Amino acid sequence: MNRFDKICKIRYFASLYTDTLAFTLFILASLDRLLEAQRSPALRRWGGRVKLAYKLVFACTILCFVISCHRLILYSTSTGHCLAQAGIYAAFDNYFESVVSGICPPIIILMLSYLLVRSVRETIQRQTISTNVEHNKPTPNLTFLRKTDKQLTMMLIWQTFVAIPAFIPYVALLIYSSISANWSKSDEWLAWENIVAETIRLLSYTFFSTQFYVLIISSHGIRKQVLNIFMKRYTIHPTT
Repeated sequence: MNRFDKICKIRYFASLYTDTLAFTLFILASLDRLLEAQRSPALRRWGGRVKLAYKLVFACTILCFVISCHRLILYSTSTGHCLAQAGIYAAFDNYFESVVSGICPPIIILMLSYLLVRSVRETIQRQTISTNVEHNKPTPNLTFLRKTDKQLTMMLIWQTFVAIPAFIPYVALLIYSSISANWSKSDEWLAWENIVAETIRLLSYTFFSTQFYVLIISSHGIRKQVLNIFMKRYTIHPTT
């Protein structure tokens, strides 16, 4: 195995492994928030459990490695290009990545976001009914829940806005690559294909790389904390 063959295997393995692991951890974090917003005390007890979170992160790290490790074996540069071994495996790898890295993420994101927003709104509705109407003044907890609902709705909108250009073109690229693998193409066509493919691959990373900015935009509390951190860091304290 030459040096380029090793780089080829590691590159494509790392691409699938990091995407799968990052999205799996995102799902776990979303489920934790969803459990803490549930009405049932039994379900809420499953949220915020740090020891369980460490165990799940470790298990997911191993599981994602097992799911992705086939690329360390079945990718090579034997044809002069870094590709999956031709035949059934190449088709399987392409469609597998289409489902795991392209189709599933936006569907799961929308489902989890919808369930989380619905749970918070159901809690708001229960709090509104139980509020004493004589005072005609919302309780502090109800005010907090309404603010949380607004932030979650904003987060859902921004996540959807980022997820669509991040995942949908990538799915289309993978399916097109699989269908057109045996087509006769000119050098100019191949060059344009490579430009478009690399652009789409870069876009596919935007969902994970922009989550911090989505939180900053949608959460006033996080914006305030980040601003305080920078102010403390760059504040000059005079010495006496």
